[in-house]
Amino acid sequence: MTDHKHKIASIDVELAVALEVGLTRVERAEQLGGMADALVFNRELWRVVGFLADGAKLQRCREELRDTALAVAQGKIDHFALINRRFAGLFAAQPEAYGAMGAMLADWRTFRRNAPKAEFSQWLLDRLESQIEARHLHAA
Repeated sequence: MTDHKHKIASIDVELAVALEVGLTRVERAEQLGGMADALVFNRELWRVVGFLADGAKLQRCREELRDTALAVAQGKIDHFALINRRFAGLFAAQPEAYGAMGAMLADWRTFRRNAPKAEFSQWLLDRLESQIEARHLHAA
């Protein structure tokens, strides 16, 4: 597998994991409270998704990801459990997912050694957001 393919698969898997994290935050908030924080995380996640949609490996989902991210930004969609579950399943079902997941978790363990109080969900969101910046640098 080329580095380019691995990078795309990595982004897809990280996106799937981030969507699962967003889903878990909503489900936990429904039981234990803290829905405002869960909604803030999910709105920020979908802002990032909107930027990453141009690079989505799944061609059939690219437009739907952009449309969903736009609807979230406009306040038309707030059923994060439903949309996160759907898209996470589509991205995680790729054959490259296992290797990319292992690499991502190794990066998290390395980061965590230097920042023991770091929160996985924020680290992952920051990591995805850095892909937006990298994409803009390559395009320029």
